[in-house]
Amino acid sequence: MSKPTEAINILGKATYLKTFTYSDICGEYLEWLNNKSLMAFSNQRFHEHSRASCEDYIRSFERSPSLFMGIYLKESNQLVGTISAHLALHHRTADLGILIGSPSAKGKGLGVDAWCAMMDFLFRDKSIRKITAGTLSCNKPMIRVAENSGMELEAIRKEQELVEDKPYDMLYFAKFSAFL
Repeated sequence: MSKPTEAINILGKATYLKTFTYSDICGEYLEWLNNKSLMAFSNQRFHEHSRASCEDYIRSFERSPSLFMGIYLKESNQLVGTISAHLALHHRTADLGILIGSPSAKGKGLGVDAWCAMMDFLFRDKSIRKITAGTLSCNKPMIRVAENSGMELEAIRKEQELVEDKPYDMLYFAKFSAFL
């Protein structure tokens, strides 16, 4: 279950995932990360992102089993987002996060497609037994991704985080492997 040195490619129905590298850091990607509206429900909204901060983030994956992937459209090879999988191999668990940054990709089911492709890869190829994800109760698109991918609500932390000074619950979703 060690991380291969070569790039990983994962196929969805409409998307494919490939290892996000330094060469993938572009102006459009930085615009996504620094877009306050797009990051409204993410703790990334508290940070200013630069090429250097993105390089640091990629570097954090290099000596770990965790994955940071770009989400690309199969039909055009356009980068539309990113997905991360933070793996705890001793426990055979993974915690996922996703960003659909391209405005043209919103509301088309591409997040669910990429999410399901990543979950299938982790369950089958990495022997992960449980996948988790957390989101704020006001983040309706992320809740749809979790629910439409077969995840179930596992826990709620009441009024855990503030968005514009209003408290929201943190929702934790999980799915167990059917392959083990």
